[in-house]
Amino acid sequence: MISFATIGLSSAEELPEKVEELRGFPRIKIKSDATASLEPTSFTRARSPALLAVDANCAWGEADLPALADKLSTLDVSFIEQPYPPERNAELPRVSLPVMADESCVTEEDVARVVERYDGFNIKLVKCGGLTPARRMVAAGRAAGKKIMVGCMLESSALIAAGAVIGQKTDYAISMAPG
Repeated sequence: MISFATIGLSSAEELPEKVEELRGFPRIKIKSDATASLEPTSFTRARSPALLAVDANCAWGEADLPALADKLSTLDVSFIEQPYPPERNAELPRVSLPVMADESCVTEEDVARVVERYDGFNIKLVKCGGLTPARRMVAAGRAAGKKIMVGCMLESSALIAAGAVIGQKTDYAISMAPG
């Protein structure tokens, strides 16, 4: 299992150092905000051949998502994570890149609600209730033909280890950036 390292929101001065820290890392997820700026992604792509993903953290509700997806596609981004807040799931348009749910899919009951609009979802053991519900979420996602990732926030090493077990059954695993 190869996990993504995450680059958090960064100023123009911070970004070069963060990208340099991840030199040679095979997968990088870049956090975005309501500005929907593609500069961090362009900067990272110019310096890394890594598989890239962009996490909008529910902030792109006012952005032109189809246009952003088209531009991110030209940067060879693999997927967009949670562009709209959960209450706007029904408004999520089909776009040129896969879109993964995060905040819209917290518990196993949420899986049935997101499979119509999203191409996959993120499982966080600390939010879904642990290993057993996470396993059921993986099974439900696979049955629906969706991509699945396992992620973390500030979990303990015991929960990270449990996430690694689930990660063996998912398409992607997400970790925090080094340092």
